Amino acid sequence: MKRISILLSLTVASLLAFAFTQAVTPMYLLNASASSINWTSKGDTPHTGTFKFKSGNIKVDKKIIRGGFFYINMNAIKVSDISDEGFNEQERERMRAEDYLDIAKHKDATFKITKAVRKDVAEGEPNVDITGEFTMKGKKEVISFPSVVDFGKKNTSLKATILLKKDVWEMPEDLELSIDVQTNLKK
Repeated sequence: MKRISILLSLTVASLLAFAFTQAVTPMYLLNASASSINWTSKGDTPHTGTFKFKSGNIKVDKKIIRGGFFYINMNAIKVSDISDEGFNEQERERMRAEDYLDIAKHKDATFKITKAVRKDVAEGEPNVDITGEFTMKGKKEVISFPSVVDFGKKNTSLKATILLKKDVWEMPEDLELSIDVQTNLKK
């Protein structure tokens, strides 16, 4: 009986020691005001504009992305290349429509990082291939893209261009997203 008690005590002590020595993966929180999503429609008459990030995070351990999640406010769509107010609103409403982004039903889009592979390349070149689940218009698709990630101690930035194909997303034209994500280490 004494042996079982000693063995149980050692097991509990080992488990506690293991639990307290496990490192927590650092989380970097999205700085929404410093981040941007620029879009370019790729139709017969291309236009440009922006969406806004709502929130998000990236989990980084030893310069390796371990995960991340982002909310995009699709309802905040702006058209930036049309100065005439009437035509600007017309283009904005065209993109908000059910046959394009269907923003009345789906005000947000999300992206969940499921895999990130670091590459050994020259500085400024795409150094991380990112794969994740992009949800837009109530539809979830796995997408992959190269990105330039700058790993810092107190912040991490990620820049990438993503092409959303019209056939996959049931839109009248392709939509290119240029993202610039700026994050700060969670304290």
